[in-house]
Amino acid sequence: MEEPDLRPSRYLKKEWLKRDGETFYSSEAVNKSQVIKRDSLLKLRPERYADGWNTGPAWEAADVHDTMYYDGAQTKQAKQTLTRLSKSKVPFFFGLGYFRPHLPFAAPKKILEFI
Repeated sequence: MEEPDLRPSRYLKKEWLKRDGETFYSSEAVNKSQVIKRDSLLKLRPERYADGWNTGPAWEAADVHDTMYYDGAQTKQAKQTLTRLSKSKVPFFFGLGYFRPHLPFAAPKKILEFI
């Protein structure tokens, strides 16, 4: 049994497919500034790490639900997928990678306050 990439649906925009989960922020102001920085950097050199999206701040701690960040949304989708796969009699391997903890430290406020 083969499953597709488990990128959360919110992150399946065509222009985001080369983008790493670590480059997503909750703040609209940060997201807007990233677009401006990315566009200017790609003019200088079109091939960049994470498709040029790695221009945000070193940390963000928004007071939002876990699923508003990439890792939280990916965890929710993984749990749903594992529940579905567990009902099948077909053996499977399931791998999931996280971007946190890693720079930038962007996570819900309750997580960063805990640390």
